[in-house]
Amino acid sequence: MLDIVVGAAWYSDKQEGLDKKFLLTVENTFKSIQKNPYAYKKGYQDCREAGVRKFPYLIVYKIEDTSVVVFAVFNTWQNPRKKIKRIKN
Repeated sequence: MLDIVVGAAWYSDKQEGLDKKFLLTVENTFKSIQKNPYAYKKGYQDCREAGVRKFPYLIVYKIEDTSVVVFAVFNTWQNPRKKIKRIKN
């Protein structure tokens, strides 16, 4: 997913190894969603938002039947309208 690649590249430029910490934390958040997708709060159009610890990111997803559909790994410093636009598309 492009959101993750862009985020990791940005953190790589800021501090050595920070990109790896970001990627590991995102991966752990995905694992947490996989274990209990209903644990996170609902937002716009019943999409759920899981915060990525220590990083200003949300994983925005929706539960459809037996699947989890991820719409974005969203940087919360961006305009929130971008998050809604991603959900609509």
